[in-house]
Amino acid sequence: MKRRAALQNIAIVTATVPMIPSCDTETYPVYENIPINNKQRRLIEQLSNISLPINNPEITTPEKTVDYVLTVLNDCYAPEDIANYLTGLGEFQNLLKKKYGRNLDKTKPEKRAALFAELMDGENNS
Repeated sequence: MKRRAALQNIAIVTATVPMIPSCDTETYPVYENIPINNKQRRLIEQLSNISLPINNPEITTPEKTVDYVLTVLNDCYAPEDIANYLTGLGEFQNLLKKKYGRNLDKTKPEKRAALFAELMDGENNS
């Protein structure tokens, strides 16, 4: 009888696991004015860590750099500015995919540096 119950439990778990939306179970703070998903948050985190070095003694915050950036964005910027930021983030994701076919964290540091230099140069020429 115990064996049958164990087999039933295994069958139930096996049948329900595919219904779980994804394996990305890490939770993050929710910012009421910034509708982002975990993938976008990770990209913002990568960009934050590149542009604001983590081990800089002059930059200290009680939270992770990405949470500081998102808190400032959430609390200090107008909805249209946040929308522009998210539009730019989407365009950056598309550029990465088109140019390298991968996420920022999977792109070699020298290619990242070249991409940022290209983006900054394009901004200076506008």
